[in-house]
Amino acid sequence: MECVPTQQLQRPSSYLPHHGVFRPDNPNKIRVVFNASSKSNDGLSLNDQLLAGPKLQADITVVLSNWRFFEFAGTTDVEKMFRQIRVHKNDVDWQRVLWRAGPDEPIRDYRCTTITYGTASAPFLALRVMKQLAEDGRVAYPEASEVLQHQLYVDDLFFGAGSAEEAIRRRDELIALLALAGMRLAKWAASHTEIVEDLTDNKPEAVPLRVDEAVSTLGLKWLPRLDCFTFQFKPVLTTSPATRRTVLSDIARTFDLMGWLCPVLIVAKILLQDICIDGTDWDASIAEPLDRRWNDFCATLDDVTNIRVPRCQEKISTDQSTDSAEVGALRDRSTCPPGQESA
Repeated sequence: MECVPTQQLQRPSSYLPHHGVFRPDNPNKIRVVFNASSKSNDGLSLNDQLLAGPKLQADITVVLSNWRFFEFAGTTDVEKMFRQIRVHKNDVDWQRVLWRAGPDEPIRDYRCTTITYGTASAPFLALRVMKQLAEDGRVAYPEASEVLQHQLYVDDLFFGAGSAEEAIRRRDELIALLALAGMRLAKWAASHTEIVEDLTDNKPEAVPLRVDEAVSTLGLKWLPRLDCFTFQFKPVLTTSPATRRTVLSDIARTFDLMGWLCPVLIVAKILLQDICIDGTDWDASIAEPLDRRWNDFCATLDDVTNIRVPRCQEKISTDQSTDSAEVGALRDRSTCPPGQESA
């Protein structure tokens, strides 16, 4: 971000509203959120005028499924990826903001010189740059290029191999490839300590055994040393009795990307179905038998944290590769549960 020179203040421009977001678990860190969809006095926003570009983001289920084939796996984060990519100098005035360093300081005009998260074109621009970087480094770093092309989700990279040596080689290639663009990889985690233990900025901790020590990745909780996925339900909102709205809210707060929790969640979804059939209004108390069923279900949720799903679904050795894989889809024709599909 740079201050707009006085002689350039009258250039055609757009100003982005912004605010800070604090995380309760890290109050010293603030994340700035820009609202490029805010309408100006002509009724249009910056996002209304931007071309979003084609979808370049790989499907999250494909990224996860590919990552599960490797016995030795790791994940890393492209540090401040959006902020490492500059916007053309002719376009920076469309990303202006008003800012002052303190309450007693004058308000000044600034402009963001890098890709700004919240603008419609940001995802395309960032991923297009990363794909170009992968193409540019294909000869020098072929393995890292493949990872960057196919195993990048937003700013998270997922790599793996059939041996620790091969995984370390791919890790080193990724570091070198990203360095070509002045980017740095951070927040390393791996299924085997030897993959990351020699990194100077990484300090492998003791084997995490509790859910709150898991690594958050692709919306899931991954225990690296145990190399399995685990699950954690947020506390269910306790209202006595429950309402149709609170039941739906509590069900929706559980992210189940691969459908692994379908046997658990289907109980709650059938209950929600019965609440709807009963004709209960959104904010009206549900019938006592339904409320009792809901409370019984909530009482079982603590046991969900004991569920473990192995990350590695097939061990691939260094001298044996898998050219193809099959995914089986199962459907239940029962008239009771809402539509479910598991693979």
